[in-house]
Amino acid sequence: VRSYWQRFKRLINSAIDEKIMFENPCHKVKMQFDRTISKAILEEAELKALFATHYKGENPEIRRGFAFTCYSGVRRCDVVRLTYSMVDYERKTLTFTQSKVDGHSGSAKVEVALNDTLLSIIGTKEADAEDDLIFHLPSDVMCLKALKHWAARAGIDKNITWHSGRHSFATLLLDKGANIKVVSEL
Repeated sequence: VRSYWQRFKRLINSAIDEKIMFENPCHKVKMQFDRTISKAILEEAELKALFATHYKGENPEIRRGFAFTCYSGVRRCDVVRLTYSMVDYERKTLTFTQSKVDGHSGSAKVEVALNDTLLSIIGTKEADAEDDLIFHLPSDVMCLKALKHWAARAGIDKNITWHSGRHSFATLLLDKGANIKVVSEL
């Protein structure tokens, strides 16, 4: 809302500068913005309930992809681009460039340590499958729709999005006693 309001005011000011308008209708209008941001976070028990829930027509790739996000903190936009060539099975690491900050940050390249749970979610590659995608996810809209249906079937009454998995990852680490700086880096 704030962004739209600021853009609208710039447009009005530009119209006044160009003599298209002669008076600013926004001059005495003051906007109050609620800075509270609430993110739906899944607690450990809710994650267990979610992954124990199955339903007819479920997409196993969405389950795998969301589980990977919940236990690694990797964004959906990066999960969809992961290939087996990015996984070092011997060192148990995943190395990739974050698409959200690529070109905007010196920390776009990420190396994620993989535990046995994450390795089992990834699975093993075929001999000639180096560049094959790890996760074959449908569109953002379809993933979100399936995730909401899945959460409802699990009895979770929260507005769960794919990004909730990322926040849940961070919260679970903090609950287990991880240092906030380490969690921020992850």
